[in-house]
Amino acid sequence: MTKQDDEGLDFGALRVGIERCDPDLLLSFYAEDARLSIVNAGASQASTFELYGKAEIAKHLRATFGQEASHRVERAEVVGEEDGLTFREVCEYPDGGLISVETTLEVRDGKIARQMDVVTSGARRNSQEGEEPETAELKYECCGGRYSAGPASVLKQGIEMED
Repeated sequence: MTKQDDEGLDFGALRVGIERCDPDLLLSFYAEDARLSIVNAGASQASTFELYGKAEIAKHLRATFGQEASHRVERAEVVGEEDGLTFREVCEYPDGGLISVETTLEVRDGKIARQMDVVTSGARRNSQEGEEPETAELKYECCGGRYSAGPASVLKQGIEMED
């Protein structure tokens, strides 16, 4: 998928920003009043973590892409009248932990107006066959709080990170 038109979102460039872990490039795709919602699909009582505005989203992007991890976009498709897009991003950490993020974007005037991420942690790539797989847990600080995305946690502001 490439740039749709002069008013559309350039998904090729967005993908490059994700896979090169470039938060500044990614931030250029967001509207000033954008909203980002993150849901941890593995939590027993999944709650949504909300970020409002480009400044809060910038902190989240820098925290997410500031970690040592590879990010790969696996598939993408246009939703509706080319005003939306969905894609899956897979993040792999040095310890073998995997995180899958299903993203849905609402686009307005070529900028991301709303983003919904559903985060699922997966088995570690280096698990031995026959062993109970370990699950990945993403931990970072952003927007005045500490956050964790793992199978037994809910993304929410103010939780203490575990070592």
